[in-house]
Amino acid sequence: MNNRGFPLIISAPSGAGKTSICYEVLRKVEEAEYSVSITTRARRSNERDGVDYHFVTPEQFEEMIGRGELAEWAEVHDNLYGTLKAKLSGAVERGKVVVLDIDGQGAKSLKRSYPDSVLIFIFPPSPSALQERLSNRGTNNEISIRKRLKGAPQEIENVELYDYVIVNEEFEDSVEKIVHIIEAEKCALERMRPFIEKYSEELAQKNEDKEHSQ
Repeated sequence: MNNRGFPLIISAPSGAGKTSICYEVLRKVEEAEYSVSITTRARRSNERDGVDYHFVTPEQFEEMIGRGELAEWAEVHDNLYGTLKAKLSGAVERGKVVVLDIDGQGAKSLKRSYPDSVLIFIFPPSPSALQERLSNRGTNNEISIRKRLKGAPQEIENVELYDYVIVNEEFEDSVEKIVHIIEAEKCALERMRPFIEKYSEELAQKNEDKEHSQ
């Protein structure tokens, strides 16, 4: 049974651990596929172009917007981020659960285009834990940390958009919760309609064949 897939949007304040969680979910869920975002942000030393992000110039990004190639886009911490429309739609049609690591602005925009999207917001256990995680990442200077902490309340304001909220106290526990959400969402009535319709058609055909054979 190859039903239509759906976008799975995972958002969190920067430093809450969402990227690591996304990668572990991808490892555990066979039909999950990661949506590699487009960004104008500078590539970090541990990142790979085309794997972690598609790194482009601001000019290239603007051209993609102009050509209508992005399903959503937003400016976050002075950088542009977006999702390629063709790749997302193609994966969903193939029955994939497409995991997107995007912020509240992008989530709101994508939900309009893909109403069946499932939205999960991840909280760190406390503001102190968030600050500690940002400091321990080793990729942020003090100015960057302050900027990200300052932006966290605005990201949290969007939480009412989301279907689920997870507090990331234990990494493996958070991953398992998302895996269970995916399994439950796959069984939602609207997602099971192709199966129900096919089942009903086959049942009606069997009843008709039985009547003709009598």
